[in-house]
Amino acid sequence: MRKKRIIICAIQWRSGGSLVLHYLCKELRLRGYDARIFYMPRGYYEDKHRVIFWLRWIKDNLIMSYNLLFNIKPNLLLKEDFEGCKRQWTPLCRKDLVIYNENVYGNPLKCKSVVRWLLNKFPFANDLSAYGENDLILAYREIFNDYRLNPNCDLFTLNSYNWNIYKQINFGERKGICYVIRKGKNRKDLPIKFEGPIIDDLDEKEKVKELNKNKYCILYDTQTAYASIAAVCGCIPIVIPEPGKTKSDYRSRNDITYGVAFSWDEIERALETRPLLLEQFRNKEIVNQQNLELFLKKCKEKFENF
Repeated sequence: MRKKRIIICAIQWRSGGSLVLHYLCKELRLRGYDARIFYMPRGYYEDKHRVIFWLRWIKDNLIMSYNLLFNIKPNLLLKEDFEGCKRQWTPLCRKDLVIYNENVYGNPLKCKSVVRWLLNKFPFANDLSAYGENDLILAYREIFNDYRLNPNCDLFTLNSYNWNIYKQINFGERKGICYVIRKGKNRKDLPIKFEGPIIDDLDEKEKVKELNKNKYCILYDTQTAYASIAAVCGCIPIVIPEPGKTKSDYRSRNDITYGVAFSWDEIERALETRPLLLEQFRNKEIVNQQNLELFLKKCKEKFENF
């Protein structure tokens, strides 16, 4: 009997979650698994909205094909993100193992074996029926875990930074501030006037130029990898907590926050710990391979004929 094909559901937009899902696909293919990316429509869709789900899926795929043809959208995945991945073009994969992130309600592909990878917090309030009783549930970080769904807090973490893009190229004097808003776009405490550029919609290489040019990067998205990327590029990242919240609301005690400040008072600590962040990233490949082994072991224990 053949091994299950692994279908990894991702969105077509360039986000931290989408990047790590593509990275997982590449790594599994390098290990000989038939892993493929299936592009999902953006947004939440419950079972009663299945017609809307598939109409949006058709629309998104048509838009992506058009944008790729004319190189329009800056936030679409880059060529480097696609390399090493294979695409699953149809939803006809019921016998296979599927990996959904936390945003997917139910099992739209109707696969028999389901992994839920919590790349952010569980979004469906108290509706635990959003996931299946027999799903394998793993969290990317402890702060994203829901103990009702994953009582042992089983984790699966991968670092997917592209060091050909993200690096420090300016070792001289720096001035100025740039901003990252992203998932913080609806915050009520956003400043009326910004003292520098918002880099959200820039091409990745243009983002790196700004992070190498400016001294500070102010982030209103409290859960973005761009905080660490800014530190790697030699910029000082300062994450601004939402009103009434502190660093502990976004990072568990097991999370490492080297090189990143959560207030102006933490800048000295961010600078002192930046070398530890760089060392951590240099060892990421070893840690990634170890975590992949544990992930595959969990899948083999959970699902037959894997």
